[in-house]
Amino acid sequence: CITRINLNPTITIDNSSSGGTANYTHVQSVAAVTWSITHNLGFIPNVFVLDGNGVELIGTIDSANATTLVISFSQAVSGTAYLT
Repeated sequence: CITRINLNPTITIDNSSSGGTANYTHVQSVAAVTWSITHNLGFIPNVFVLDGNGVELIGTIDSANATTLVISFSQAVSGTAYLT
């Protein structure tokens, strides 16, 4: 899965549960080529990933299901994955 590159993204993330939208935020503090994420959302989510500087990271989503997914990158990276 390849996504677009946006050099100047504008991102608003609402982690409150009051909006009725299920979401999950995964912080990967240790750089890794593969991120394994258990989200328990009950569906296969959309994924948006940023590094610590707010730059969008491009990875491949593998093994996605209603509770887990794996993101693979070409090199070890750290950052945050936003699942909705």
